[in-house]
Amino acid sequence: MHLALYVHDFHSHIGHSRATKELLNGLTVEQKDSVLSIEVIAYTCGDLDIMFPEFKCQKVFTEIKLPNLKPFILKALYFHFASLVHSIKNARNKIKLGIGIACLNVDLVNVQFIHEQWKPFFFKHRRLSTTAYVYKKILFAYFSLCEKYVYSPKRNCKYVVIANFLTTFLTNKFNTPLKKIQLIPSSVNASEFDFSPLSSFEIQQKLSSKYPALKDIRDELPIILFVGALERKGFFKALELVSTIPNSQLIVVGQSETPHFKMPNSSTKIVHIPFSKEVRDFYQLADLFIFPTTYEPFGLVILEAYAMGLDLIIPRENVGASEIISNNEGVFFFDQDSKIPIPHLRKISLKEKKERRQFRLESLKAYNWKEGGSKFYDTLKSINV
Repeated sequence: MHLALYVHDFHSHIGHSRATKELLNGLTVEQKDSVLSIEVIAYTCGDLDIMFPEFKCQKVFTEIKLPNLKPFILKALYFHFASLVHSIKNARNKIKLGIGIACLNVDLVNVQFIHEQWKPFFFKHRRLSTTAYVYKKILFAYFSLCEKYVYSPKRNCKYVVIANFLTTFLTNKFNTPLKKIQLIPSSVNASEFDFSPLSSFEIQQKLSSKYPALKDIRDELPIILFVGALERKGFFKALELVSTIPNSQLIVVGQSETPHFKMPNSSTKIVHIPFSKEVRDFYQLADLFIFPTTYEPFGLVILEAYAMGLDLIIPRENVGASEIISNNEGVFFFDQDSKIPIPHLRKISLKEKKERRQFRLESLKAYNWKEGGSKFYDTLKSINV
Protein backbone atom coordinates (compact mmCIF):
# COMPACT_ATOMS: atom_id res chain seq x y z
CA MET A 1 0.00 0.00 0.00
CA HIS A 2 1.39 3.39 -1.05
CA LEU A 3 -0.20 6.52 0.42
CA ALA A 4 -0.22 10.03 -0.98
CA LEU A 5 -1.55 12.51 1.61
CA TYR A 6 -2.76 15.88 0.35
CA VAL A 7 -3.13 18.63 2.92
CA HIS A 8 -2.46 22.38 2.99
CA ASP A 9 -0.11 22.00 5.96
CA PHE A 10 0.87 18.93 7.91
CA HIS A 11 2.22 19.57 11.38
CA SER A 12 1.70 17.56 14.55
CA HIS A 13 0.21 20.62 16.29
CA ILE A 14 -2.34 21.43 13.56
CA GLY A 15 -5.74 20.18 14.69
CA HIS A 16 -7.12 18.79 11.41
CA SER A 17 -3.82 17.24 10.34
CA ARG A 18 -3.15 15.90 13.82
CA ALA A 19 -6.31 13.76 13.73
CA THR A 20 -5.15 12.14 10.48
CA LYS A 21 -1.70 11.59 11.97
CA GLU A 22 -3.20 9.92 15.07
CA LEU A 23 -5.39 7.63 12.94
CA LEU A 24 -2.39 6.43 10.96
CA ASN A 25 -0.34 5.98 14.12
CA GLY A 26 -3.25 3.96 15.55
CA LEU A 27 -2.62 1.19 13.03
CA THR A 28 -1.22 -2.08 14.36
CA VAL A 29 2.43 -2.99 13.73
CA GLU A 30 1.39 -5.42 10.98
CA GLN A 31 -0.80 -2.79 9.32
CA LYS A 32 1.99 -0.21 9.46
CA ASP A 33 4.39 -2.71 7.90
CA SER A 34 1.97 -3.13 4.98
CA VAL A 35 2.34 0.57 4.14
CA LEU A 36 5.19 0.76 1.63
CA SER A 37 5.45 4.54 1.39
CA ILE A 38 3.94 7.75 2.74
CA GLU A 39 4.18 10.90 0.68
CA VAL A 40 2.86 14.14 2.12
CA ILE A 41 2.01 16.83 -0.41
CA ALA A 42 1.65 20.20 1.30
CA TYR A 43 3.14 23.68 1.46
CA THR A 44 4.66 23.03 4.88
CA CYS A 45 5.28 19.92 6.93
CA GLY A 46 6.84 18.74 10.16
CA ASP A 47 9.47 16.02 10.48
CA LEU A 48 7.80 12.87 9.14
CA ASP A 49 10.07 10.57 11.14
CA ILE A 50 8.84 12.26 14.32
CA MET A 51 5.22 12.33 13.18
CA PHE A 52 5.18 8.67 12.08
CA PRO A 53 7.89 7.07 14.25
CA GLU A 54 6.73 3.44 13.92
CA PHE A 55 6.42 3.38 10.14
CA LYS A 56 9.47 1.70 8.62
CA CYS A 57 8.50 2.66 5.09
CA GLN A 58 9.85 5.46 2.94
CA LYS A 59 8.47 8.85 4.06
CA VAL A 60 8.68 11.77 1.67
CA PHE A 61 7.56 15.37 1.84
CA THR A 62 6.75 17.00 -1.49
CA GLU A 63 6.58 20.74 -1.04
CA ILE A 64 4.17 22.84 -3.06
CA LYS A 65 5.92 26.17 -3.05
CA LEU A 66 3.33 28.91 -2.86
CA PRO A 67 4.17 32.21 -4.53
CA ASN A 68 3.52 35.36 -2.55
CA LEU A 69 -0.07 35.71 -3.73
CA LYS A 70 -2.76 37.86 -2.14
CA PRO A 71 -5.58 37.53 -1.28
CA PHE A 72 -5.79 34.00 0.12
CA ILE A 73 -8.17 32.77 -2.61
CA LEU A 74 -5.32 33.03 -5.12
CA LYS A 75 -3.14 30.80 -2.92
CA ALA A 76 -6.02 28.31 -2.65
CA LEU A 77 -6.43 28.27 -6.44
CA TYR A 78 -2.70 27.77 -6.93
CA PHE A 79 -2.52 24.96 -4.37
CA HIS A 80 -5.54 23.19 -5.88
CA PHE A 81 -4.00 23.39 -9.35
CA ALA A 82 -0.60 22.15 -8.14
CA SER A 83 -2.04 19.30 -6.04
CA LEU A 84 -4.28 18.26 -8.94
CA VAL A 85 -1.33 18.12 -11.34
CA HIS A 86 0.70 16.13 -8.80
CA SER A 87 -2.12 13.63 -8.22
CA ILE A 88 -2.43 12.97 -11.96
CA LYS A 89 1.28 12.78 -12.77
CA ASN A 90 2.88 11.34 -9.62
CA ALA A 91 0.28 9.46 -7.57
CA ARG A 92 -0.60 6.60 -9.87
CA ASN A 93 -0.87 3.28 -8.04
CA LYS A 94 -1.07 5.18 -4.74
CA ILE A 95 -4.07 5.65 -2.48
CA LYS A 96 -4.73 9.37 -2.72
CA LEU A 97 -5.95 10.68 0.62
CA GLY A 98 -7.09 14.29 0.91
CA ILE A 99 -7.82 16.16 4.11
CA GLY A 100 -10.95 18.08 3.25
CA ILE A 101 -10.70 19.77 -0.13
CA ALA A 102 -6.90 19.99 -0.20
CA CYS A 103 -6.95 18.06 -3.47
CA LEU A 104 -9.83 17.62 -5.93
CA ASN A 105 -8.61 14.27 -7.29
CA VAL A 106 -8.44 11.74 -4.44
CA ASP A 107 -9.71 8.26 -3.57
CA LEU A 108 -10.51 8.99 0.08
CA VAL A 109 -11.41 12.23 1.84
CA ASN A 110 -10.89 12.69 5.57
CA VAL A 111 -13.74 15.14 6.19
CA GLN A 112 -12.83 17.33 9.13
CA PHE A 113 -14.38 20.66 8.16
CA ILE A 114 -17.17 21.64 5.75
CA HIS A 115 -17.08 25.26 4.61
CA GLU A 116 -20.61 25.13 3.24
CA GLN A 117 -21.83 24.09 6.70
CA TRP A 118 -19.72 26.72 8.48
CA LYS A 119 -20.75 29.55 6.12
CA PRO A 120 -24.04 30.64 7.81
CA PHE A 121 -22.38 30.66 11.24
CA PHE A 122 -19.50 32.73 9.91
CA PHE A 123 -21.66 35.49 8.44
CA LYS A 124 -24.00 35.50 11.41
CA HIS A 125 -21.30 36.09 14.00
CA ARG A 126 -18.79 38.28 12.12
CA ARG A 127 -18.84 42.02 11.67
CA LEU A 128 -17.23 42.76 8.32
CA SER A 129 -16.56 45.82 6.22
CA THR A 130 -18.27 45.90 2.82
CA THR A 131 -15.02 44.94 1.08
CA ALA A 132 -14.34 42.07 3.48
CA TYR A 133 -17.95 40.87 3.19
CA VAL A 134 -17.80 40.71 -0.62
CA TYR A 135 -14.42 38.97 -0.55
CA LYS A 136 -15.57 36.37 1.99
CA LYS A 137 -18.69 35.70 -0.10
CA ILE A 138 -16.47 35.00 -3.11
CA LEU A 139 -14.11 32.83 -1.06
CA PHE A 140 -16.93 30.74 0.40
CA ALA A 141 -18.51 30.40 -3.06
CA TYR A 142 -15.23 28.97 -4.33
CA PHE A 143 -14.93 26.55 -1.40
CA SER A 144 -18.57 25.52 -1.91
CA LEU A 145 -17.90 24.69 -5.57
CA CYS A 146 -14.92 22.56 -4.54
CA GLU A 147 -16.99 20.73 -1.92
CA LYS A 148 -19.88 20.20 -4.32
CA TYR A 149 -17.44 18.47 -6.66
CA VAL A 150 -15.52 16.45 -4.04
CA TYR A 151 -18.64 15.23 -2.21
CA SER A 152 -20.71 14.60 -5.33
CA PRO A 153 -22.54 11.24 -5.50
CA LYS A 154 -21.02 10.82 -8.97
CA ARG A 155 -17.49 10.73 -7.58
CA ASN A 156 -15.78 7.35 -7.22
CA CYS A 157 -14.59 8.33 -3.77
CA LYS A 158 -14.99 7.30 -0.13
CA TYR A 159 -15.25 9.51 2.95
CA VAL A 160 -14.20 9.29 6.58
CA VAL A 161 -16.04 11.73 8.86
CA ILE A 162 -15.43 12.60 12.51
CA ALA A 163 -19.00 13.36 13.63
CA ASN A 164 -22.58 12.31 12.95
CA PHE A 165 -23.74 15.85 12.23
CA LEU A 166 -21.20 16.04 9.38
CA THR A 167 -22.60 12.83 7.90
CA THR A 168 -26.11 14.26 8.03
CA PHE A 169 -25.00 17.42 6.26
CA LEU A 170 -23.14 15.54 3.51
CA THR A 171 -26.10 13.32 2.72
CA ASN A 172 -28.66 16.16 2.87
CA LYS A 173 -26.70 18.92 1.14
CA PHE A 174 -24.57 17.07 -1.41
CA ASN A 175 -26.51 13.77 -1.67
CA THR A 176 -23.32 11.91 -0.76
CA PRO A 177 -24.26 8.21 -0.54
CA LEU A 178 -24.33 7.00 3.05
CA LYS A 179 -22.69 3.72 2.01
CA LYS A 180 -19.56 5.68 1.02
CA ILE A 181 -19.22 7.32 4.45
CA GLN A 182 -17.37 5.83 7.42
CA LEU A 183 -17.79 7.47 10.83
CA ILE A 184 -14.58 7.50 12.88
CA PRO A 185 -14.75 9.98 15.78
CA SER A 186 -11.48 11.46 16.95
CA SER A 187 -10.10 10.48 20.32
CA VAL A 188 -7.76 11.68 23.03
CA ASN A 189 -4.19 10.52 23.35
CA ALA A 190 -4.42 9.39 26.98
CA SER A 191 -0.68 8.90 27.38
CA GLU A 192 0.05 12.42 26.14
CA PHE A 193 -2.65 14.13 28.19
CA ASP A 194 -1.94 12.79 31.64
CA PHE A 195 -0.90 14.57 34.82
CA SER A 196 2.61 15.86 35.38
CA PRO A 197 4.28 14.84 38.68
CA LEU A 198 4.76 18.57 39.34
CA SER A 199 2.39 20.50 41.59
CA SER A 200 0.23 23.32 40.19
CA PHE A 201 2.58 25.84 41.77
CA GLU A 202 5.61 24.18 40.17
CA ILE A 203 3.87 24.04 36.79
CA GLN A 204 3.04 27.73 36.98
CA GLN A 205 6.63 28.56 37.92
CA LYS A 206 7.90 26.53 34.96
CA LEU A 207 5.47 28.12 32.51
CA SER A 208 6.10 31.61 33.88
CA SER A 209 9.74 31.39 32.90
CA LYS A 210 8.59 31.10 29.28
CA TYR A 211 5.42 33.21 29.54
CA PRO A 212 6.14 35.95 32.13
CA ALA A 213 2.55 37.24 32.10
CA LEU A 214 1.52 34.07 33.95
CA LYS A 215 3.15 35.47 37.09
CA ASP A 216 -0.01 37.59 37.50
CA ILE A 217 -2.19 34.46 37.78
CA ARG A 218 -2.94 33.48 41.37
CA ASP A 219 -2.68 29.73 41.81
CA GLU A 220 -4.88 29.73 44.94
CA LEU A 221 -7.84 31.09 42.93
CA PRO A 222 -9.81 29.15 40.26
CA ILE A 223 -8.38 29.43 36.75
CA ILE A 224 -10.48 29.48 33.58
CA LEU A 225 -8.93 28.25 30.32
CA PHE A 226 -9.78 28.88 26.66
CA VAL A 227 -7.83 27.11 23.90
CA GLY A 228 -8.24 27.66 20.16
CA ALA A 229 -8.51 30.17 17.32
CA LEU A 230 -10.14 33.11 19.06
CA GLU A 231 -12.94 34.23 16.77
CA ARG A 232 -14.07 30.87 15.40
CA LYS A 233 -13.96 29.08 18.74
CA GLY A 234 -16.11 31.67 20.55
CA PHE A 235 -13.55 33.65 22.53
CA PHE A 236 -15.64 36.83 22.73
CA LYS A 237 -18.64 34.88 23.97
CA ALA A 238 -16.37 33.24 26.54
CA LEU A 239 -15.01 36.61 27.66
CA GLU A 240 -18.53 38.01 28.00
CA LEU A 241 -19.49 35.13 30.25
CA VAL A 242 -16.29 35.12 32.30
CA SER A 243 -16.54 38.88 32.92
CA THR A 244 -19.74 38.26 34.89
CA ILE A 245 -17.83 36.07 37.38
CA PRO A 246 -16.26 38.10 40.21
CA ASN A 247 -12.47 37.88 40.60
CA SER A 248 -12.19 35.66 37.55
CA GLN A 249 -8.88 35.00 35.82
CA LEU A 250 -8.66 33.66 32.29
CA ILE A 251 -5.79 32.06 30.39
CA VAL A 252 -6.22 32.23 26.61
CA VAL A 253 -4.08 29.96 24.43
CA GLY A 254 -4.66 30.66 20.75
CA GLN A 255 -4.26 33.12 17.94
CA SER A 256 -6.64 35.66 16.50
CA GLU A 257 -7.70 35.50 12.86
CA THR A 258 -7.74 39.31 12.79
CA PRO A 259 -4.52 41.17 11.91
CA HIS A 260 -3.13 43.41 14.66
CA PHE A 261 -5.52 41.90 17.23
CA LYS A 262 -5.61 43.59 20.63
CA MET A 263 -7.11 41.97 23.70
CA PRO A 264 -10.24 43.96 24.70
CA ASN A 265 -10.47 45.70 28.05
CA SER A 266 -12.15 43.60 30.70
CA SER A 267 -12.62 43.39 34.44
CA THR A 268 -11.31 39.84 34.11
CA LYS A 269 -7.60 39.21 34.54
CA ILE A 270 -6.52 37.85 31.14
CA VAL A 271 -3.25 36.25 30.09
CA HIS A 272 -3.03 35.74 26.32
CA ILE A 273 -0.54 33.23 24.93
CA PRO A 274 -0.81 33.07 21.13
CA PHE A 275 0.85 29.66 20.82
CA SER A 276 2.20 27.00 23.16
CA LYS A 277 3.32 23.39 22.93
CA GLU A 278 2.73 22.96 26.68
CA VAL A 279 -1.07 22.75 26.43
CA ARG A 280 -1.19 19.75 28.77
CA ASP A 281 0.36 21.86 31.54
CA PHE A 282 -2.29 24.52 31.05
CA TYR A 283 -5.01 21.89 31.43
CA GLN A 284 -3.48 20.74 34.69
CA LEU A 285 -3.20 24.32 35.90
CA ALA A 286 -6.84 25.19 35.09
CA ASP A 287 -10.13 24.37 36.80
CA LEU A 288 -12.73 25.34 34.19
CA PHE A 289 -12.47 24.92 30.42
CA ILE A 290 -14.81 27.08 28.35
CA PHE A 291 -15.35 26.55 24.64
CA PRO A 292 -18.51 28.32 23.39
CA THR A 293 -17.95 27.78 19.68
CA THR A 294 -20.84 27.91 17.21
CA TYR A 295 -19.40 25.27 14.86
CA GLU A 296 -16.73 22.69 15.60
CA PRO A 297 -16.54 19.52 13.47
CA PHE A 298 -14.92 17.76 16.42
CA GLY A 299 -12.85 19.69 18.96
CA LEU A 300 -9.91 17.65 20.23
CA VAL A 301 -9.26 20.27 22.90
CA ILE A 302 -12.62 19.41 24.45
CA LEU A 303 -11.66 15.75 24.89
CA GLU A 304 -8.25 16.76 26.19
CA ALA A 305 -9.75 19.02 28.87
CA TYR A 306 -12.35 16.31 29.61
CA ALA A 307 -9.61 13.70 30.12
CA MET A 308 -7.69 16.09 32.39
CA GLY A 309 -10.63 16.29 34.81
CA LEU A 310 -11.68 19.92 34.35
CA ASP A 311 -15.14 21.41 34.57
CA LEU A 312 -16.32 22.08 31.01
CA ILE A 313 -18.75 24.55 29.44
CA ILE A 314 -19.41 23.31 25.88
CA PRO A 315 -22.16 23.47 23.22
CA ARG A 316 -24.45 20.51 22.77
CA GLU A 317 -25.05 21.05 19.01
CA ASN A 318 -22.74 21.35 16.00
CA VAL A 319 -19.77 20.00 17.99
CA GLY A 320 -18.47 16.51 17.24
CA ALA A 321 -16.88 15.89 20.65
CA SER A 322 -20.21 16.62 22.39
CA GLU A 323 -21.69 13.59 20.62
CA ILE A 324 -19.47 11.19 22.58
CA ILE A 325 -19.09 12.95 25.95
CA SER A 326 -21.31 11.79 28.79
CA ASN A 327 -23.45 14.31 30.60
CA ASN A 328 -21.71 13.67 33.92
CA GLU A 329 -20.41 15.67 36.84
CA GLY A 330 -18.49 18.75 35.79
CA VAL A 331 -19.83 18.86 32.21
CA PHE A 332 -22.15 21.78 31.50
CA PHE A 333 -23.80 21.66 28.09
CA PHE A 334 -25.66 24.58 26.58
CA ASP A 335 -27.83 24.95 23.48
CA GLN A 336 -26.75 27.33 20.73
CA ASP A 337 -28.29 30.83 21.01
CA SER A 338 -29.43 30.13 24.56
CA LYS A 339 -28.06 31.42 27.84
CA ILE A 340 -24.80 29.75 28.80
CA PRO A 341 -24.84 28.18 32.27
CA ILE A 342 -22.46 29.61 34.84
CA PRO A 343 -21.32 26.83 37.17
CA HIS A 344 -19.97 27.50 40.62
CA LEU A 345 -16.35 28.40 39.96
CA ARG A 346 -14.03 26.54 42.33
CA LYS A 347 -10.59 25.06 42.67
CA ILE A 348 -10.55 21.40 41.74
CA SER A 349 -8.01 19.31 43.61
CA LEU A 350 -5.58 17.06 41.77
CA LYS A 351 -7.14 14.09 43.54
CA GLU A 352 -10.61 14.94 42.19
CA LYS A 353 -9.22 15.52 38.71
CA LYS A 354 -7.56 12.09 38.74
CA GLU A 355 -10.78 10.42 39.91
CA ARG A 356 -12.70 12.17 37.14
CA ARG A 357 -10.07 11.20 34.60
CA GLN A 358 -10.42 7.51 35.43
CA PHE A 359 -14.21 7.61 35.07
CA ARG A 360 -14.15 9.74 31.93
CA LEU A 361 -11.57 7.66 30.10
CA GLU A 362 -13.69 4.60 30.86
CA SER A 363 -16.68 6.35 29.24
CA LEU A 364 -14.53 6.99 26.14
CA LYS A 365 -13.24 3.42 25.96
CA ALA A 366 -14.95 2.76 22.64
CA TYR A 367 -13.36 5.87 21.16
CA ASN A 368 -9.61 5.44 20.89
CA TRP A 369 -7.03 5.91 18.17
CA LYS A 370 -6.31 2.17 17.90
CA GLU A 371 -9.98 1.39 17.26
CA GLY A 372 -10.19 4.33 14.88
CA GLY A 373 -6.96 3.27 13.18
CA SER A 374 -8.36 -0.21 12.58
CA LYS A 375 -11.49 1.20 10.89
CA PHE A 376 -9.35 3.63 8.92
CA TYR A 377 -7.11 0.82 7.69
CA ASP A 378 -10.12 -1.24 6.58
CA THR A 379 -11.32 1.74 4.57
CA LEU A 380 -7.89 2.17 2.97
CA LYS A 381 -7.77 -1.55 2.07
CA SER A 382 -11.17 -1.31 0.38
CA ILE A 383 -9.84 1.19 -2.17
CA ASN A 384 -8.63 -0.18 -5.49
CA VAL A 385 -5.88 1.75 -7.24
